[in-house]
Formats: sequence, structure tokens, C-alpha cells
Amino acid sequence: MTLQLRSADRFLLISAKPAPNGGLHLGHLAGPYLRQDMLRRHYLSRGASVAVVGGTDPVDSFISLRATQDDRDPDQVAHGYFEQIRADFAAHDVELDAFIDPLSPTWRDRYVASFAEVLERAKANGRLRLETVPFPFRDNGSGASGAWVCGTCPDCGSGVSGYFCEDCGAHFDPAEIGAPVPRFPGQGLTFRPESDFFFHIAEPAARLASLARVGVPDDLREVVARQFRAGRDLVRLSEPSDWGIPLEPGSRRRYFGHGLLYGYCRLLGDLYREVTGEAGHPFDDGSPVTTVNLFGIDNTVSHMVNIQAIGEEVEGWKGFDGFVVNRFLRLEGRKISTSARHLVHAADLTGRCGLHSDGIRFALAASSPTRAEVDLHVDEFVRVYNEIFLGTVCRAVVDAVAELRDAPATAPTTAVAARFEEVFARVCDGHRFPVYDPAEQVATVLSWLAASPPAGDPDRYGRLKALSLLLYPIAPRLGRWAWRSLGAEGEPAYAAYAGSTVPRPDGPAPVPPPADPARLREAISAAAAG
Repeated sequence: MTLQLRSADRFLLISAKPAPNGGLHLGHLAGPYLRQDMLRRHYLSRGASVAVVGGTDPVDSFISLRATQDDRDPDQVAHGYFEQIRADFAAHDVELDAFIDPLSPTWRDRYVASFAEVLERAKANGRLRLETVPFPFRDNGSGASGAWVCGTCPDCGSGVSGYFCEDCGAHFDPAEIGAPVPRFPGQGLTFRPESDFFFHIAEPAARLASLARVGVPDDLREVVARQFRAGRDLVRLSEPSDWGIPLEPGSRRRYFGHGLLYGYCRLLGDLYREVTGEAGHPFDDGSPVTTVNLFGIDNTVSHMVNIQAIGEEVEGWKGFDGFVVNRFLRLEGRKISTSARHLVHAADLTGRCGLHSDGIRFALAASSPTRAEVDLHVDEFVRVYNEIFLGTVCRAVVDAVAELRDAPATAPTTAVAARFEEVFARVCDGHRFPVYDPAEQVATVLSWLAASPPAGDPDRYGRLKALSLLLYPIAPRLGRWAWRSLGAEGEPAYAAYAGSTVPRPDGPAPVPPPADPARLREAISAAAAG
């Protein structure tokens, strides 16, 4: 494996688009967004060119639901929470090259055009179908799209809100929902035939083979295979709704966002070109840019079926080259949910709770729900934050910087450099997209610390310099501070590791006060109270 990459090694990271029906919460951070930022910082430290672009999903049905609950206009909800989400990213040092509100005046026309292009190209490639199927309507005549209809999953029997299942990952037609009922009691629900557009997946076996080629694990490919075995080879592109973007002025037929995510990705691909100056489109067939999609397991079908099928079955286009998928993070035994108001708002973590972004990131990475669902308890979160991050990691870094502050020009010893090369090779292997697990990176940091030599040892400089590189993707402020306190310039970089520097502390250490579990519990209670 090549540890030092080149600027010609280009990566585009796109995570699931957050619905602007609320700010970010603990589960969002622990899911795709922390992974996105950690991967970005790791690949940049190795010399690659990495861009992260994204935006909100403003046509999600949960926006209109939140607007009804708050007695507000859906546009106000979508635009207002866009600003909150952007602030939440910044507060937790999740850096993006561009993040857009696609319904803003700047982007709306291009956003709509990206959807229309999918229908046009699907038609040109013989994949567009107009199908008449039963669809639920409320008493007021509005389509009960997405969050407005509840029932049970036709595959596993779990409760669902809308037409996909968070438990088994299935996506299905609204008519397949078991025991369908309207979102709010006392309302009626009637199914009527409705004609809408769909993308026909002509080659399901080829789609599964393509996922295998990019290393998608067996259990996730089985979610996709189960979808195809159920005969679900149509991707919904439109639906009747009173919220969203109409296909024609005055029409109740709206673009269906979950089915048209690939169009949004192509818009973000255009944005990538504007940010980087790249000539080619990253989602055109033959592009040298490695595109990576990050999302939670409940979005497996939306991303690995809907996006990939359109990208791969339309001539001249391509889907994603890699996937990073997380499982659910639960909180105190319950699913984290904005609509159910069981959560800790991201803004409250750094605000009401007074926590530091590095400590939040470290504690969430340590309990990352990569291979299985994780139930996070306040006491355990606080223990990792206080005892491991503050008590072990921060203390070790601060002590080492203080010891080396007046040292002459120094470089890593041959022995430490050789040992770090071995460890960093394993770290780089662990950053391959199909196997990426933030908890493994935390374990590497702790293992490296556990082998620290005593004060005065000539290996101390090289060990701390290596630690700053290992720590930087997880806790960027502390990693950067350690790196610069050793006299190194810029951001931690593998290419600069072996060089000689003159240690000089880079201002005060970014070490926060301890976390208070009572304040975290207050934040949970405040979210529940609305």
C-alpha cells in the first residue's frame, strides 16, 4: 500500500443529505458526518486532494410534518434549519468545501433541473415508466406521502413511518404498507389509483455484482438482494403531494426526492467542479475522481439501489465508487429521533452542556456504530470523555509538549520512525472505505500511547509527532496543537513526519473542563419538552 498519496489522487466525499426538520443531533454526528470528516483529514494528511460537498434534503416529507407541528410554513422550516445544520457542522469541526440549501434562490433552478435531467435521460435510455398504482390520500385530498402515513413493514412487520423500514432496510410501494393509518388520529386515509413516473432497473444482478466489486459487505448486499427478490425493480421518481417541487406548474405530481438522489448528486458533482476547478464531472463514466457515499444503514436501498441503478444504467453516467455505512446509535435504550424528540441536539452539546468538539468527537468515535447498533448511555459517554480523552490522551499530549518545549532541533529516531511506519500502514489499510471503523482509529491512538517511553527518552519527540498525526482526524484541535508545538508547520502531514523541527508550544493547550452528566441529561429532557 502507498502511504504517501499525490494531489492527483482525487476524492469526493458526499454524505446523506440531512432533512432540515431540525438541527443535527448526536446520532447524525456519530453516523456519517464524523466519519466524513475523519476520512477527509486522514486522506489530506497523506497528500491526496479531497473535497467534501453536500446540502440539505429540503423536499423530505418530514419538513412538511415539522411545519404542521410548529404551525409554520415548510419553506421557513427548511431554510431556518439549513442555517442551524451549517452552524452545527462548524461547532463540531466538521469541515465542508461547500454546503447548499437547494431551495434557496441561488440553487433552486439548478436543483429542479437536476431532477428533470434524470427523467429525460431515463426516458432516452428506455428506463422511464409511467405506472398507475394505489396511493394513499388524506381527507383533505392531499397525498399522504412519506411521514404522513404509518403502518407496518411488509417484509419484517416492524412499525414504519412512510414507505421504508429502518429495521430491515426495505423500500416498498405505499400500497404494500401493512395496516396503514394516517400520521395523526382522527384523520381518514383512502387509497386511489395514481399515475407516477418510475425508473425501471433492467439488470438487478449486475447491480449486485457491482456492489460486490467495490467491497460492499455481505449483509448490506443482502438488503439489496432482498429488495430485488421481492420484485422491487422500480425506483419511484414522482408522487402526489402538497409539498415539494411540482413537475409542471400547478401539478400535484411532485418530484420524489429519495428516488432522485442521483440527480442531486450530479448537482453536487457540478459544485465539486466549481470548488476544485476540475474539468470533468465526477459522476461521468471514466472519471478519475473516486466518489464515496456515506450514510446510515436505513438508507441502504436509497443509496445502493436508487442512486447506483440510475448512475450505472444510464449511458455516460456512473454511480459511487465506494460506500461507508453506519448502523444506528441509540440513546439510553431508545432510538434517537428528531420527530419523536428523543435526542441531544448537536448545538446543546457545545452550548448547554459546555462540551469541547474534540472530546465529543473522540467519545463518539470510540463508540462508533459501525458493525452493530450501539446503545449509548450518558454515564459511559462522560466516562470516555473525562477519563480516557481528558485523563489519558490530553494529559499525555500536554505533558510531552511541556517536556520538549526547550529542546533543540529534533527529528524522529530511526527506531520510532520504523515503528510508526508499521502502525501507519495498518491505519491506512483501515481507511479503505468498505472496512472503515472510527473505533479502530481510537484504539490505535490508545495503543500508541500505552507504549510511550519515559520522560527524557530520545524517542519522546518522534512518538508525540506520530501521535499528533494519528490523533488529528479524531480530535483535530489537539492533534494540530501538538504538531505545531513541535515546531511543524500547517496541518499534520505524513510527508513532514521525518523532518527535523524546533519544538515551541503553540499557545495554550486546547484542553476543556470535564463533562457533567447532569447537564447532558438536562439536554435530553429539554429536547423531549420541545
